[in-house]
Amino acid sequence: MDKVGIKEFNDVFWAVHPGGPAILNRLEFCLELQPEKLKISRKALMNYGNVSSNTVFYVLEYLRDELKKGAITEEWGLILAFGPGITFEGLLVRGIN
Repeated sequence: MDKVGIKEFNDVFWAVHPGGPAILNRLEFCLELQPEKLKISRKALMNYGNVSSNTVFYVLEYLRDELKKGAITEEWGLILAFGPGITFEGLLVRGIN
């Protein structure tokens, strides 16, 4: 994030694999995220539940829709997925309009 000039976690859009509400709540709390940052992840969790790893595709679909509508104004975003134990994967991505 430093390499592209991002200073704060609230300065990017977020797409998080919603393994459950506890993961989203903890991420929001620990990183002091504004509640709307995890809105699309919470929407995917509410509509589909945690259907294993493919849930992230529902999150990405909602992300794409929000980007198309212009509802997301940040240039950069983080895509995160968490697995059993301490498994973690993350991507810094650039939104394309």
